[in-house]
Amino acid sequence: MALSEGQDTNMKPDELFGDFTYDVEFDWHISQPIIVPCLDGRGCQFIISSGQISGKLPADLSKYRTAVQNFIVCGDYIWKSCSIEMYNYYTDIRDQIGNDDDKFPVINDCNDVWKHVQLGYGYDGKPAGLKLDEDDSGDIFISIEGGCDWEPEHGVQVVIKNGLAITKLGPYDGHLTNEQAYGRKDFKGIIYVSSKMLWG
Repeated sequence: MALSEGQDTNMKPDELFGDFTYDVEFDWHISQPIIVPCLDGRGCQFIISSGQISGKLPADLSKYRTAVQNFIVCGDYIWKSCSIEMYNYYTDIRDQIGNDDDKFPVINDCNDVWKHVQLGYGYDGKPAGLKLDEDDSGDIFISIEGGCDWEPEHGVQVVIKNGLAITKLGPYDGHLTNEQAYGRKDFKGIIYVSSKMLWG
């Protein structure tokens, strides 16, 4: 989701997010850049959808702040914790098309897979906002889109619950969990859903 210009909201700067910019088209609020060490130390903008009232941020941002602060501290550990799933995503696509494509990247193990992932960038190569969503239980999910060398068309999406643990990884589809994405309760808690799991 590439960042778009909007109108400044009339509110005090948040202690973490700073001044928000309001995007009228999508009814969401874009923070000032926040340095995220596990994303190459870049200044990343976080996106929060309006609360119950269109054009207004949720009344309580404390859970959103906590999730982002957790992610800032734990990000490198989170990436290491899902290296196998990211590599499984790579091998899944490799087994489908890689042998027929001389330009398909060769990645020998999960320790090298992150060299071929560009998190925090959209399909156009421009910086993309990190989306914050709250579910019905009050958990905050950070959705990060990016590119990957083995699947340039659909890229990659990583979703992190409360800034602490991965809930979903795979091609970008905007969903927060695979249970939600596929409408299957047996996918609850599964980080990456392979082609074999879907089609046998």
